[in-house]
Amino acid sequence: MSNLAFSTSRLSIKTRRERKLDQLSVSGRQGMSIGIASLPAAGARALVRVIAGAVKPSSGHLEVLGGNPRSMRVRSRIGVSLSPEHLDDDRSVNPFLQEVARMKGLSHAIAELEVRDLIAELGLHGLSDCRIGELQATARLLLCIACAFFGNPELIVLTEDPSMLPSIAQAPLLRRMRKHIQQGATVTVALETVGTFGASCDELILLSRGRLIGQATPERIRESITGMDMPGSTSFRRQEGRSEPPEPSLAEICQWVLEHPDEIAARAKRWNEPR
Repeated sequence: MSNLAFSTSRLSIKTRRERKLDQLSVSGRQGMSIGIASLPAAGARALVRVIAGAVKPSSGHLEVLGGNPRSMRVRSRIGVSLSPEHLDDDRSVNPFLQEVARMKGLSHAIAELEVRDLIAELGLHGLSDCRIGELQATARLLLCIACAFFGNPELIVLTEDPSMLPSIAQAPLLRRMRKHIQQGATVTVALETVGTFGASCDELILLSRGRLIGQATPERIRESITGMDMPGSTSFRRQEGRSEPPEPSLAEICQWVLEHPDEIAARAKRWNEPR
């Protein structure tokens, strides 16, 4: 039995105006978190949406949880975050989440319990009776992400980037994600920037113009740039009063890799080689 939550082979998504994914072959193992970052950002969003079964690829092979993500058998095992435009601004937080939970097949009693626990874990308890249209951006984004967790899904797909949340809101979200991962679920997230949240992922997939740069752990990506000159990176500019520039952050490293795929290509090919 395969231990892969998803895999793609020579997968492409193209429109009349652009090719969002181009001959992409990647995979994600069960029980881990995988962050996907790309330039332009549309590539990462396209990949998570095709994994969730929301978009049909133009060509290539895709397998999710051992089947087609557009089939009801597989889709029922996937939890997907909502886009902000799909929130019902006229509803209150608690009844809206309960409706989402029941749509995942939960009974009224179980939905009520899961909503109560999720609201408490994510720090939304003071907002459960608030109208969604009155929520600030942070609470709206948390609400979108919360919708992916109901019913113990085997694959959680976050189309909205948690990196946009303040650190105080990211911490409980990470704890909730880790709880699902410990139970064997896989979490896949589209990242606009590889910040603290991206650094917490078990693996990162980096794309440039729809093509794969590489897939590796954050630590392996950081190690791969050792000894490289990264012109343009702020961390490599000599600062006043310092004999040596500071080490670059993972966010800076990944941004540089995304902007210079040809310069990292040879090293990226070795990211998954045994140490």
